[in-house]
Amino acid sequence: MCTVTWTAVGDGYVVYMNRDELASRGSALPPSPGEVGGRRYLAPTDSDGGGTWIAATECGLTVGLLNRYPAGHAAGASGAGRHRGYRSRGLLVVDLVACENVPVVADALARLRLDSYRPFTLFAVSAHDEAAVWRWDGRGEPHRVSEPQPPLSSSSYDGEAVVARRTETYARIVGATPTVARLERYHASHEPVTGPYSVCAHRDDGGSRSLTRVLVLPRSVTMRYHAGPPCEPAPETEVELPRRL
Repeated sequence: MCTVTWTAVGDGYVVYMNRDELASRGSALPPSPGEVGGRRYLAPTDSDGGGTWIAATECGLTVGLLNRYPAGHAAGASGAGRHRGYRSRGLLVVDLVACENVPVVADALARLRLDSYRPFTLFAVSAHDEAAVWRWDGRGEPHRVSEPQPPLSSSSYDGEAVVARRTETYARIVGATPTVARLERYHASHEPVTGPYSVCAHRDDGGSRSLTRVLVLPRSVTMRYHAGPPCEPAPETEVELPRRL
């Protein structure tokens, strides 16, 4: 249950990601620096699974993941697989931060055994490569989406309708000329009405729990984390790494 957008900013780019979760899940930890395979990165931490849903590296690569839900998936059942031997999907994101760029992410995915993960959509954005999106449906090889465009979205509640509604809202608010201001307005949006279909989601059993912004510029990588629904005041954490060119 998440929504992701991105756009170029000068010689870099920005990524926004709403994280939607059930109220039964624990509060996430704000972003902090980490290191995998000699590569430094910034990421918040899922307190339940130990992984993350978005990470940005000193090389200027951002990798993130949205859960995928099969047709007929019951709302509130997103955690059912945690007790059947599946590895947390958020740990895959941490594994991939050692990659230098989008082509290396593609190579790593082609080598990995993914049958230990429940279905997901994975995205990778870099200042030097075209953004890439892969869909893993739980069998076969991951499918790379041709010419991916924002927004990416998913929901355990009426998934296809939610994605369609949020895509329509993106067209109205952001359109063909995305800006930082328009993306921030989009991620806090309740159009057409506050509820499970809005980008800033509100449900009886959960909703948008945070908004993460990644800003990659030629000399820096910054992650800003809003620890609450994007429509409401909440504590914010901002961390930065020097960009390694």
